Amino acid sequence: MNGNIVFNKELKGTERTARDYRPSFEKNTFAPGTYVLGAVNYDDNVVMDTAVLRVSGTAVINANDYNSYYNSGAKMTVKMTDQATGKPITSSYITVKFTNKKTKKTVTKTYLMNSNGQASFTPPVGAGTWTVEYSSADADINANVVQKTATITKPAVKIKAFKVTEYKGFKIKLKAKVTSGGKKVNEGKVTFKINGKTYTAAVKNGIATKKVKLSKVKTYKYTSKFKGSNYKDSKKVKAKAVMKKRVKTKIVIKDQSVYTGSSKKVTIKVLTKSGKKVKNGKIKITSHGETTYGPVKNGKAIAIVSGFNIMKHFKGFTKNGETYKKSKTAKVKIKYIPKSHKYKASKKTVKVTSKFKCLCGKTSTHYHYTQGYYYVYKYKIAVV
Repeated sequence: MNGNIVFNKELKGTERTARDYRPSFEKNTFAPGTYVLGAVNYDDNVVMDTAVLRVSGTAVINANDYNSYYNSGAKMTVKMTDQATGKPITSSYITVKFTNKKTKKTVTKTYLMNSNGQASFTPPVGAGTWTVEYSSADADINANVVQKTATITKPAVKIKAFKVTEYKGFKIKLKAKVTSGGKKVNEGKVTFKINGKTYTAAVKNGIATKKVKLSKVKTYKYTSKFKGSNYKDSKKVKAKAVMKKRVKTKIVIKDQSVYTGSSKKVTIKVLTKSGKKVKNGKIKITSHGETTYGPVKNGKAIAIVSGFNIMKHFKGFTKNGETYKKSKTAKVKIKYIPKSHKYKASKKTVKVTSKFKCLCGKTSTHYHYTQGYYYVYKYKIAVV
């Protein structure tokens, strides 16, 4: 159905009994196709009824040979007109069949004609010479099959290989960019050759990459070459692949001390072995059975160190009173985790000494008074 709606607005009147209207149209009012007729009330513009009108006829198909590069964006155009009136046949369908003369591959597509009776489309086939057959896809429209030729030529491509860098112990990613006429190529393969070995990678959205393992720290040279079924083969292009030595790191922090129930901020330095600041990554801190993380910025990270809970210092009740350890030491594990492959991870264990401090603030042996049911008594807090 071509979707055209033709309204008959001649139903003027106030009668409420059924009436039989038989609209008539002059010859050649409609081009061949399928239409929807709508009966509309003259007074309130309400559609009272609809019917399908099928108009058969003969169409003339006009098309030209096609000759362009693959993926050029140039379109093929076909037009259908009514043989009797010369009017464009709109909103009908046409079948286009592509057959490759060499491989015998066939691709069939159906396209909708626009308001000018035309269909324009990019050929849905690859490079080569194709026989193109146009025929009507509408049962009410007769048309002779029209045969044309589509010649789709392989265009040249431009390939660029990139200088890439990686660090020893990791695979290096070779990279090439492939374009044609300024557009990204999205097919074919790139062959990489490096260190006496050959690798291939598919081109996706204009880019081909391949990870390879290189054991020595040095600068390698590699070549890239493109090959695809719809594009011309490229020439070889060269680029460098640089393998570097990883940089050792160190964590700089002194042993710390803090009172029970307290905490403080501590700056941790993350440096290279030669003393330069490490600019990124993160630290992992494991303390008192808990693990936290923090960022490394410009060679520094901030950590929070805490003392033990006061009850962790408690030894028990002795003849000297309530007895507490004066100090208690815990080990804190620190690990630097690199963000990039440039740096190596490093570890350090520091001691954090928790120093006793009573809830009253005193840090040495002292006495407290407390009240029982019937009396006040004195007891000793012994710090040993």
